[in-house]
Amino acid sequence: MRTTSTKTLAARACEIIINYQKTLKKARSNHEKIEIADRDGLLGVLLEIHEAVGQDNAHAYAKACSAASLIVVSALFAADKDNIKDVIGVYAKTWESWVLRESKPQPSFFLDWYNWSQNTASQA
Repeated sequence: MRTTSTKTLAARACEIIINYQKTLKKARSNHEKIEIADRDGLLGVLLEIHEAVGQDNAHAYAKACSAASLIVVSALFAADKDNIKDVIGVYAKTWESWVLRESKPQPSFFLDWYNWSQNTASQA
């Protein structure tokens, strides 16, 4: 999304990620525990998303990064609730970087995380 100059392509990429997140949310509405083959690999993907979110200030880009991040977070949490400790660490580092002006993610990135957290806590 960030590297294309074709606005419609970037918008379509964002739409695909958001639609995938919605479909995944519906599929996981039963809250069953899932198996993940590579927990550390997923945490690495989460870190990459968080590094990328501060590289572009566009709202659509932040929205796509947020959705992608929460897809990974949801998978990690569904596999083992204790994974939330590592996830919180990643979000805290991103928050710190934002406050110190080392990166420029949209505030909505953190609001989406807060809403996911609140929704998840209310279902526990």
